[in-house]
Amino acid sequence: FQGGRWNNNYKWKSQNNQQVVKSFAKFGNFNELTTSKMNQIITAFNDEIKSTSQFQSPFLVKFLGKLKGNTSQVIGFITEYLSGGSLSSYLSEKSFNDVSIEQRFQYAMQIAQGIKCLHDNQSMHRDLKGQNVCLTSDKSLMKLIDFQTVKTSDEITTTMSSIGLKNTSIAGTYNWMAPEQ
Repeated sequence: FQGGRWNNNYKWKSQNNQQVVKSFAKFGNFNELTTSKMNQIITAFNDEIKSTSQFQSPFLVKFLGKLKGNTSQVIGFITEYLSGGSLSSYLSEKSFNDVSIEQRFQYAMQIAQGIKCLHDNQSMHRDLKGQNVCLTSDKSLMKLIDFQTVKTSDEITTTMSSIGLKNTSIAGTYNWMAPEQ
């Protein structure tokens, strides 16, 4: 499973259900970190757990629980496994005419519903792209994933005003960012 720079993702089967476990650490990378950077990474990981666990919608990946280590420190979390793959991989396997206009509209509405759930909670995804939208096994339902960069409008406003800049909360994947960032 693809992970990030500081974490790994694993597929895990528990009873009859498959889940994704996102672990906190790729331990080999931590030797190069300062204490300050390590604290930033831990804070970001805990923020992602908070974001993932607070939203409930059929159009957002479902949070299932936290993993704790020997010291009761959270070392990972569990979400549902979306075996249909990402929107990017799905579209790369299809030609334009393979996906009906009705299906395209249905997918667009599902993505919009996921975004609406975030916005109803005064939150922004900030890294919306094809890799962060996944399908269920029957390919009938799209769900947003990866809430690592989610921020509330209050967090963004506070950050911006505290240092006197218009936009200091830049996040996301460079090729998919809005041009004003």
